[in-house]
This record gives sequence, C-alpha cells and structure tokens, in this order.
Amino acid sequence: MLRTRSLVKVVSRSVSAAQYTPATIGRRLRVATVDQRTHGGRVALVVSTGARDDAEDSVGLTHCMQAAACLNGDINTAFLTTQMLANYGTTLEVNVDREHIKYEVACHPSIMGEIISTVLIPNVLGSNYPHWELGEVYNRMRVQKSMIGQNPVFLLTEALHKAAFKGGMSNPIVSPEHMIGQHNTEMLMNRYTRDFQLKNMVLVGSGVSQKALEEYAEEGTHMLTNFNDELTDSAKAAPQFAGREVHLDHDSDISHVAIAYHGFPIGHPSNVALSVLQHILGTKGNVKRGTELERGMLNNVVDEYVDESVFSTSAASINYSDCGLFCIHIAADPNSIDTVARATAAELAKLASTGVDDEAVEAGRNRLLSSVAMSYENTDKLVHDTAIQALALNTKLDKGNLMFEIEKVTTEEVNAVAAQVLQNARAMSSFGNTAKMPALCDLQF
Repeated sequence: MLRTRSLVKVVSRSVSAAQYTPATIGRRLRVATVDQRTHGGRVALVVSTGARDDAEDSVGLTHCMQAAACLNGDINTAFLTTQMLANYGTTLEVNVDREHIKYEVACHPSIMGEIISTVLIPNVLGSNYPHWELGEVYNRMRVQKSMIGQNPVFLLTEALHKAAFKGGMSNPIVSPEHMIGQHNTEMLMNRYTRDFQLKNMVLVGSGVSQKALEEYAEEGTHMLTNFNDELTDSAKAAPQFAGREVHLDHDSDISHVAIAYHGFPIGHPSNVALSVLQHILGTKGNVKRGTELERGMLNNVVDEYVDESVFSTSAASINYSDCGLFCIHIAADPNSIDTVARATAAELAKLASTGVDDEAVEAGRNRLLSSVAMSYENTDKLVHDTAIQALALNTKLDKGNLMFEIEKVTTEEVNAVAAQVLQNARAMSSFGNTAKMPALCDLQF
C-alpha cells in the first residue's frame, strides 16, 4: 500500500488500475508498506537527495553525510543510539547513491514502533553534525573509500557516469581524496536544511501494517520539538549528456569496458520493453561464481567472431528520476579486450537495425518474469525499490500488474526500443591496461 493520514499522504486505488495513485502531497511524509510474509521487520526512511546534488565546491558531501549519520543530535546522542540498537538487537544501515540517502533498520516486528519513533526518525530529522565529531567522520570516509576502491565494477560504473554526463550526474558517490576533510558543519547543515524536508522523504516498511506504520511515523515526528519543514526549493538540475570516454589505468589480469547508451527514466512506458531487451542480451545471473556464458544471446553471437578469447558480457538498465543509461559491461583478458569490445559494439548496432525474433523475446520475457519473482522474495530489495518509485512517481506498481505488463510486451515493441537505444554508443569507460583498450570512436558502427 501507499497511503497516509495527517503527516502521511493518502492514496486511492482503482480496481483496474495498474498502480496506486496518490493525492496531492503538500508538506507531508509519505508512508508505504509492502505485503511481505516475514518473521522479521524492515523499515527504510529514504531522503530524495544524493551525490548529484553536491555542489562544485562540496563534491563528496553526500558521502560525508552518510559517514556522519547518527552522531549526537537534537534528541539522541551517538552513545544512546548505539546502546538502543544493541539492546533491541537491531541493525541500522545508511547507504547513498546519486539520488538518495537511505536509512534502513532491520528488527523484530514487535519493537518496530520503538525503533522508528525513538531511533530512526529522531536521528534523521534531528541531525546537527557537531564539528568536534567530524574528525572521526573523515577517517571513516577514508576507510570506506579504500575498501570500495577494490571493486573494479564500482570504479568502472563511476567512470561511466563521468563520461556520460556533465554537471551533478557526473559527481562521484564516494568523496574524492582531496575533498575528505573539507566538508564542515556549515556545509552539512545547509544541505540538511535544503533537502531533509518531509516532502522529500518516504517511509517504507515490511512486516508491519499500514495503519501501525502511519502511527509510528506520527509518533516519531511529534516527539521532535523542532524539525525541518521549510518550503525551500530543492529541485534537481536537469541532466546534461556529455558523450565522453574515461579510462582508468590499473594493473589487472582482467580488463573491463562499459558502453553506455541513452536509457529511460523511472516510470517511462518503454522501460518494460527495454528490460526484456536487457534479459535477451544477458544479465548477471544468480549463480555464485557461475560463468554466465550461456545467459542471454550476446555472448553467443560475439563468440562467433572471437577466437579462443575468454570473455563475458552483461547488460544493465540504470534508471533515475529524469534520465537513464543502458549499459553493456564487457570483461576479458587484456590481450582480447579490444577485439571483444569491437565485436560487441558491432553486434549491438546490427541488432538495432535487424531486431530479434519471437523466440528470443519469449526467452527474455521469461527471464525477466523470473527475475521479478525472485526480487519479491528479497525484502531488502523490495523495500528499497518501493521507496525509490514512491519518491519518483508517488506510485507503487502491484506485482500482478507488473507481471501482466511484462507478459504483453511484443516483439515489435522490443525491436522498436532496440532501434531507439542501440543506434550509437554514447559514452564508454574502461578499467585495466589502457594501452590495449578501444576508444569510443572504435565502437561507432
């Protein structure tokens, strides 16, 4: 469900509608629940602000806010927060991306009310980022940067956004090294005042009823004598596409290339057909340490043109509130990466002009249906996706209706989307020995 009372926004649902449609939000906190049969409770408070909102002189500020979460605030001290989490046997995680900061709690359903009203909401809405605690925050940021810097796919994706976009969308999620230690209390509080407004937040829970979650939200906000409910404008700057290439030179036994095409924003009517195309080409599978070589058609057609090369390809559709990227990830040994990347780009261009047959569409549709069914078994992902859609569209698709939308996708719709998206590579990034990497102009067919 997605509805509200008082601080929470009321939503109505038509019997034949494909999604829940909310009324006018105003200055209200949206509350949603997911119907998940579980013995554990999970609730996420998601704020509509992220790395794309970092200013030029404060790049990495979102990362700093994540690292500074749950410090001493207007109500709770950091010590009290950690003690309550330990006493309740609860976990609290704070994650960020380009458009969101997510505060997520996992706990037993019987104590969810206390956790939301005395821990989660006071910590998010009562932050004040004291300057004497920021030194430890900077150290935490350096540790996080060092750990995530060991993930080549994350580095490749960050470089791809820098290549594909100008402005805020090209901002890194993790703070640059030279900016760590430069974010002060004034910067943090200015950002907090601007973006941490009730109208920019959504509270999503699993293992709890809609009525109970609304009551917990009201109780938590009423406990605060003062919380941010300003009418400041927090509109996001429109994305600007750049069409560049970014190469990261690293000594690695595996070379990576990412090719980016224009995708669609969240809620676009062509997203379902594009997702079917994604699963036709092949995605990362669910088998740990699996080869993935037989998952989708792209590996098979590229293999016909590459002799004795070990490689793998996968497709990903990244959706934001006002833009999107459709990406192809290629991994191969350094001596083969140039040949494999060129063959992959050529096959994608060929697919854009010739399309795919009914058999391929049926296979992609079935894989997508399976992926959606599996995702509904993952409470963490379900809560996250529900919150993102509620923030972007003020709606939430029903599982049955989503399955119906996938099943009715036709071959003509998939081919039309392929022709629209895969015409020309818009940007690229690489990770590995750059001397052996292709250039963006080499991937234009």
